[in-house]
Amino acid sequence: ILEGRCSATTPLTYTKANFASADGNWFANFFFAPSNVGKFTEEITMALSGGYSKEIKIPANTLPLDANMQIMAKFEIGDGNFDIEVGVDPDYEALEMKVGSYINAEGKVVRDAADAVGIVFTMETIGSDVPANYPVALQGKTIAGYAVAIENVATGRQSLNPDGVLTNLVETAASMTNGTQITEALLTSIGDVAFKTTYEKWVGEHSLSSENLSAWYIPTLSQLSAFMGTLFTMKGVPATGSEDFRNLPEFEFANGKMFDRETIATVNYASSTINNQSNVSGVRINVNNGVIDAQEAGIDVKGKANQQALCRPMITIFK
Repeated sequence: ILEGRCSATTPLTYTKANFASADGNWFANFFFAPSNVGKFTEEITMALSGGYSKEIKIPANTLPLDANMQIMAKFEIGDGNFDIEVGVDPDYEALEMKVGSYINAEGKVVRDAADAVGIVFTMETIGSDVPANYPVALQGKTIAGYAVAIENVATGRQSLNPDGVLTNLVETAASMTNGTQITEALLTSIGDVAFKTTYEKWVGEHSLSSENLSAWYIPTLSQLSAFMGTLFTMKGVPATGSEDFRNLPEFEFANGKMFDRETIATVNYASSTINNQSNVSGVRINVNNGVIDAQEAGIDVKGKANQQALCRPMITIFK
């Protein structure tokens, strides 16, 4: 098809016992065509046999060839005559990447969450993020968007410093714009604690296989805030995500989803950013008298032992 060498046609025979013309679709075909071709330019002939003999022709330039569309051709047969009606299936939705799309490990859009590793939450660049701040293989590409993992790395919050306060964390430089740059530094600094080992185990179980996806990372504070702002009121700004996006089951305000208590309670999500107080920056989801909102907040690992947080990995999508 790409080389233009598929010029010949071959007759196809579909056989179905106990055929009832009114019961659903007769058959389905795929059309592959150059992007500059708007209609199928040849006549399509169908010969019916086996109890009802009739030749049906779909005239040339009748079937549209719009990209990623499902076209329905309907036939009304009676009294020896037939009518043909061609139209776009109104219930068909093309698998184009958009906010709310499920994507698999190959970076492709899929319909079923069971086949997905992530959910696209924005198709815009976050902050001052640029391809130059990613590994070399991605630097010649364009940032197309960002996706969060289909789930948290664990249903429960994990300890960042179970053995005592941490005094070795170094403030993240302002030039760090995405989690690929600083995740490893955070994990190295906190050591082999539950937060680190749980994250690394989850990443190992959710390998990626696309040249257009970054590796998994723990988002920076700005990236984490951008995601949380789609679901929760932050800084007085109502959640920016559409109702359909906020109603995705993976973002449910429930235990095992966005929260980790049977009666949902205030919880921190950790970012990979270290603030100017040498603490882990995060987003705290507040639950207070039925009101749920979120805010950026430091997690005081420098002053208190056994500080815990949830973790939602992220990937950057390129094109």
